[in-house]
Amino acid sequence: MRIVDLGIDHAWIDAAQARVSDPSHLSAWESLSPRQQELIEAVFRSRDTVPHRFFCFDRMDPMKGTHTVITGIKLFLDEARSQEGMDYRTRYQFASVHELINIDKYSEFSPKDQYIRLCKQMYDDLQREHPGMIFVSESFTNKHGHRDILPALIRGRTTLSLHGQDGLGLAALEAAYINRNEDVGLIVGDQAGCFLEAERRGFGKLVHGVEAGNPIAVKEALWEVVRLRDRAPGALSERNAEFARGYVMPRKGTMALS
Repeated sequence: MRIVDLGIDHAWIDAAQARVSDPSHLSAWESLSPRQQELIEAVFRSRDTVPHRFFCFDRMDPMKGTHTVITGIKLFLDEARSQEGMDYRTRYQFASVHELINIDKYSEFSPKDQYIRLCKQMYDDLQREHPGMIFVSESFTNKHGHRDILPALIRGRTTLSLHGQDGLGLAALEAAYINRNEDVGLIVGDQAGCFLEAERRGFGKLVHGVEAGNPIAVKEALWEVVRLRDRAPGALSERNAEFARGYVMPRKGTMALS
């Protein structure tokens, strides 16, 4: 019998942020894929130049809502371009890191493979429609310590984690911990375990819970974050501090395995 921790790894996140706060701290840069290098460079280059920056990191999986996120981003950017003209290209940036996106061969008999193919095509179309604003790469692994860059990529960016049904929602909780003092939003699916439990304990109002599978709700949540940050700078950092202090940091969960 052994006990498995189901919470986020606070110690690793803290240590990773101490080890890697910018790309110069990464070893073996040349071993990263071109997509990974491009995403890292874009994220750090935009820190002081792009006011509204967003991040998504989840496995490509229908239950993780990847297709909903992509469609919601498209609806948001289409509206932003219509309302703001070409100035919108200087105001928004989206970065996404997905496990399995680097698969290049697909089985026509595998629903998982076909879903990955579909999402990659959706990202390709989105990048063509809104050039220079969407950056996508495969996950960062522990090889050469590259996974340590992840907290630095998340910090200071509104995170989207649109689980349809997910018992834990650890990606959202990790982002909430990393951004506990940042003026950014956290957009989560309303059926994710972390959101349902936060609501039950009275913390749901501190994050943006959106209807799972509804891209229009994603678009509206993006606008809500943008308008709140433009209208009341610092308001989201107060929410984040309360959410992290009251819900994320004390939260513990374990499972016994035999």
